[in-house]
Amino acid sequence: MTILALSLSLADAMDTRQKFAGGLCAAAVQPGTPLLYQVDNEQWAVYDDHRITLLDAAYGAAFVRHMDDFPPEVALTTLAVRSWLDSTGVIAPDQIDYTADGDPWAETLQANGSPSGLLFAQAVPGNWVRA
Repeated sequence: MTILALSLSLADAMDTRQKFAGGLCAAAVQPGTPLLYQVDNEQWAVYDDHRITLLDAAYGAAFVRHMDDFPPEVALTTLAVRSWLDSTGVIAPDQIDYTADGDPWAETLQANGSPSGLLFAQAVPGNWVRA
C-alpha cells in the first residue's frame, strides 16, 4: 500500500479552498475517508491508494510549502493547480538524484521543501497507532 498522511494540525490551518486545491495535487487519487492515526500528541488523517505516485508527492509537498501564496485566480482544477505549482519550481522525481539506500518518498518531500505535517510513504510508520 502507498499512503498519503496529513497531520490534523496542518489540515486545520488550511482554508476550504486550500484543502480542495491540495487534494487536486494527486491527480488520479480518490482517497475516500481517511483512517486516523496518532503519534505522540499529533493525529494524522491517513489515506491509502495504490495509485499514489512520487509525482503526486512532489506536487503535494510543493503545494503545502506554497499554500499560503495560492492565488485566488487559479482555477480549482488539477491542471490549473499543477501549472501554478510548476511556476513555483516544483521538483519532479526525474529531477531528483535519489540515493541507493534512501527512501524515495522522503527524498521527494525533502526536495520540494515539505513541512513535517505531510507524509507520503509505502506504509504507515510502525510507531503510529490507530486513534
